[in-house]
Amino acid sequence: MVMFREITEIKERKPVYTDRFVVLPRLTTAPFGTPEHEAWVMNNWWMANYRVFMDDKPEAVRLANELSKVFKRNPDDPLIGVILKKLKMLELKPYETLSPIEKWTRGAFQYVDYTGGYDVHALISRRLNKYSGAVLEAMCGHMSYFKESPDRTVTALDYCTESLKKYPVPSRRRIECDLNQIRGDVKLQFFNEGEFDAISICFGFKYLADICLLAKEFRRILKPDGVLSFVENPKSGYEDLYHRNFDRNGAREVLMKSGFRTVTIRAIQIPQSVWQKERGNFYHTEAVK
Repeated sequence: MVMFREITEIKERKPVYTDRFVVLPRLTTAPFGTPEHEAWVMNNWWMANYRVFMDDKPEAVRLANELSKVFKRNPDDPLIGVILKKLKMLELKPYETLSPIEKWTRGAFQYVDYTGGYDVHALISRRLNKYSGAVLEAMCGHMSYFKESPDRTVTALDYCTESLKKYPVPSRRRIECDLNQIRGDVKLQFFNEGEFDAISICFGFKYLADICLLAKEFRRILKPDGVLSFVENPKSGYEDLYHRNFDRNGAREVLMKSGFRTVTIRAIQIPQSVWQKERGNFYHTEAVK
């Protein structure tokens, strides 16, 4: 069974920086400013500049207070090493050591506006807003390409909690779910057969582990004549997270094998800015059930 939950929390759409500084006690009896004290600081720099992820700060503060009490009572108490080990485990990892998923999740706290260029967002939005009825905006991230319309009901889906909390239309149904859970006979059990008129994924084709199985599941939850829509750029993305590259022939073959009746892939003409020249063409794929 696919793990999922509905997001009901609402957060302000403003950057939230993940680093939190926590003051740790100086585990030295040398007076402040003496060479001995400075040598301790240099040898224990991680304690002098200790930072944790925002959600871990309360626990880090509790451990810091406990550490201070133990050291004052007995500087040689073996419990000090136990507490230091726990604090070290909570220490914020340097950005360059994070996995691609960790980088994306940490960045989600700081993202507010569209990061791919407003001209690109406007052109893609213009393409997608032709869809009406029940629409699933899958792998939505922290932005939406769909404007509010009385002719359309949008459901947002993403694996990242923080992205969904910052999703710009909190009144819409928001579902936290990792689509890469789809394996074998596993289905998106929280969606009914024929529930949606359109399903849209922007810049997610390359990150889906079993694109063929997922395309079949999307086809199941689409209405007759419903549309599965992918917008993709072959030259941009988080390469460490790729399961495949995007190419038009490969995408068409996968979608046709998944049972879609027709597949059309069209280039989206983006203004030739420096940003665009680096990334090449964007493509809009539409598969009709």
